[in-house]
Amino acid sequence: MRPISFSVLGHIAVLLAAVVPGAMATSVRAVYLVTSAHIDPFIVGTVNYTSTLLGILIVFYAREKVDRVDPVMLSVAAATLSILSTFCVLAAGLSPWFLVGTLVLSAFASISGASIFVYDERYGPRGGDNAGLYRTRLLLSVAWIVGPPLSFVIFWLAGFLAVTVMITVLSGGSAIAMILVSRLRPPNPRIEVPPKPKDEAKVSVLGFWPIFIVMVATTCANVLHAINMPLYLIETRHALAFWPGLVMATAAGIEVVVISFLPRLTKATSDEAVLWGGLVLGVVYFGLLYVVTDPLLILICQLLYGAHFAATTVACLPLLRRALVGGTGSLAAQFSNASRIGGLLGSALFAVTASWMGYRGILLELCPGLLLFALAFGAGRWAVVRRRMPA
Repeated sequence: MRPISFSVLGHIAVLLAAVVPGAMATSVRAVYLVTSAHIDPFIVGTVNYTSTLLGILIVFYAREKVDRVDPVMLSVAAATLSILSTFCVLAAGLSPWFLVGTLVLSAFASISGASIFVYDERYGPRGGDNAGLYRTRLLLSVAWIVGPPLSFVIFWLAGFLAVTVMITVLSGGSAIAMILVSRLRPPNPRIEVPPKPKDEAKVSVLGFWPIFIVMVATTCANVLHAINMPLYLIETRHALAFWPGLVMATAAGIEVVVISFLPRLTKATSDEAVLWGGLVLGVVYFGLLYVVTDPLLILICQLLYGAHFAATTVACLPLLRRALVGGTGSLAAQFSNASRIGGLLGSALFAVTASWMGYRGILLELCPGLLLFALAFGAGRWAVVRRRMPA
């Protein structure tokens, strides 16, 4: 009997159903805990921070095992943990001690980011060398466009219980769909990573940490921008309350468009050129904020920021793949950890610098400084690799 084919549209729908719940839960969780469950914001922040740190450790130690575990089983387990974690958040309205469950379950569920990449590789449509990486990364961006507005609308209309039900339906539905797909069709042949020669492995190892640091620094700047730009627009530029949302939505929309064109762009140039070009675009964007102060012009400048964000967050994936001795699961785990570490550093830097640098100072000095730091590391990586290459 011929295996039942699974359409590209259906595959994308399953992946979206798997990643949207995470964006929904993350965006509205703190609002519910503070405003409805009446839990001290310090406790909420501490739980989130500790859970993220624990998740980084779990993903780090599991990075090599992700490639050897069935991605369907791993994705289903991560979905189950995410559902249980959301119910613990809901139950925190009865007792704050349920947040301990949220902390632990969310940390273990963080492996879902890597499992989605591996599932796409095994059951998704095959394309170019990095087609699956670009596709999955694009869906993660779409999830953060769809998830937060959806969760806040549901929370506003029906409360966090309705949000929990929606997360359960989406996560459970995606898990069931993955199980059915794995039963109805064989997986794609596993992509074996050939062993690297000793000399090439040395170059790769030297290249990995600079790329990782570039990702952390870039993510840190992006998180600072995400936290600071709404406050800057409202408090300093006196924009209307809805304007930050419009600015962020514009940047996200441009990001999705640019990511969809990146495979062609990297093929015509190179991954390195796209990454460094994206960093330069970011420096130019923050430089323009020195002279651009009108909220409407800042909105237009999001064309640059969206392109910068897309190029810098996506081009690192194939670069990491070439630098790592491992499969897609190990790659996705390192990518996830770089994003999480950058997010933690960005949040901490904002807490430390906002009072004495101000919102404008963070945008005009700290954010471009981080991107220039990333460019310097990129130049260092290029110099080291070129020096190690045989003549």
